[in-house]
Amino acid sequence: QQQQQQQPASRSAYEAAGLWSRVSFSWVGPLIHKGWHSLQLGPDDARFLLPQDTDAPQLSQQFETAYGKLKAKYAARGKHPNLTTLVLLRLYWPALLRHSFWVLCEVGIRLLSPLALREFLQWLQADSAAPGSSPAWRGWCWAVAVASGGICMTLVHHQFFWIGMRMGFCMRQQVVAAIHAKVLRLNSAAVAHANSGTIINLASNDVRRFDEGFSFWLFCWAGPLEAGMVLLMVSLELGFVPAICGMAAMLAVIPLQALLVRTVAGLRRNTAARTDERVRLTGEVIQVGSSSI
Repeated sequence: QQQQQQQPASRSAYEAAGLWSRVSFSWVGPLIHKGWHSLQLGPDDARFLLPQDTDAPQLSQQFETAYGKLKAKYAARGKHPNLTTLVLLRLYWPALLRHSFWVLCEVGIRLLSPLALREFLQWLQADSAAPGSSPAWRGWCWAVAVASGGICMTLVHHQFFWIGMRMGFCMRQQVVAAIHAKVLRLNSAAVAHANSGTIINLASNDVRRFDEGFSFWLFCWAGPLEAGMVLLMVSLELGFVPAICGMAAMLAVIPLQALLVRTVAGLRRNTAARTDERVRLTGEVIQVGSSSI
């Protein structure tokens, strides 16, 4: 326990973990072991697991520094781009590349696993029709490949989501800190024109899109890539016309999905407007009640 309490001052358990420990998530083993034996865990028990770069003050300072540099750079050029997006891209492009690597591995495993299963089934059919005609070692190799595909998919899939969720969490922390810092820097005249409900909604609800979106954003390009590879593989096996007919059935659902997404987005905008107004009215009621008391 003393070693765990001393570890955050130097390196966290995640930072000290090796490659296999990170891939298999065995670096959380001490926490699981402690929870199994003590049956009671507190907030401080998992503190030694936290990486140093997830500390909220450090994330806020990192964002503010990068934001100030980009703001001065584009102000000298007379340009006014979306600085928040540019800052996040500058800070997290290495994590985005790692995220892309893992999604490519997942796509590759999903494409190669059916091929290995096909070869294994063909070996079984050949061996059943003429026992001994196909060497046994070939069947064992394809069987191991099929089993390895499932194991690798489990490891890669969890790494993919771990990186995406952690990246979204850090971005959310930085944006919330930036919102708070901006509100505190505003003068009284600017704050008077701002709706408190909007600010609260931004810092509590809207920033959750980072947590949800960065676990799946890569499928915007990985999905079409995988669909194209599947179309190519089916075309080589059955021909282009049967393959495109099968793909057309899936593509026909996209307009319906786009319509549903547009409808849900409209409902969310209306809900956000109602939420802002409700928070504003609630704040006014509490302020009037507290002043009268």
